[in-house]
Amino acid sequence: EIEKYKTYFAGNIYVHNQKGADDTSRTNFPDTAYWNPHLKTDKDGKAEIEIKLPDSLTTWRIAAIANSQEAAFGSQVSEFVVSRDILIRPFLPRFLSVGDEARIGAIVVNTSGEEQTIRAKIEGEGIQIQDNKSQQLVLADGAQTKIVWSTVTGNAKSAKIKLSIEGIDKSLKDAVEMTL
Repeated sequence: EIEKYKTYFAGNIYVHNQKGADDTSRTNFPDTAYWNPHLKTDKDGKAEIEIKLPDSLTTWRIAAIANSQEAAFGSQVSEFVVSRDILIRPFLPRFLSVGDEARIGAIVVNTSGEEQTIRAKIEGEGIQIQDNKSQQLVLADGAQTKIVWSTVTGNAKSAKIKLSIEGIDKSLKDAVEMTL
């Protein structure tokens, strides 16, 4: 079962990606992944927790601070990186008004270890896409490029935007969904 997922080991911390469904759109981007000021340790001073990480592709910091009834204190900080072999980083306006003409886009990054042919796509509700909704690009390993679509905001309370990329062989993909 573990073969379906990616597991990483970073600074004595196991990171296990269990997001394996067909639609792997990233939608959850809080600043803090987990906070628990009342975690209790066992008799050896150890605790184990399982944290569902948000969808942010970033460097996460885990900080633990502990104290005992005898006023002994200790702390530890570790970092680990959550990434994908190909990824999309959207750049969107913070808000839109009816009739706004906005250029919506993303930076596409390839860190897969080899050149990739990638199809980038935009989908939207409450917004009209003026350009071709799908673009194909070829990215060398370690390369990144900017893609942009012209849009016009419709008469809606919000606009839902989904930006996605997929390798031509469909083995690598990333998608981000956001509402403005």
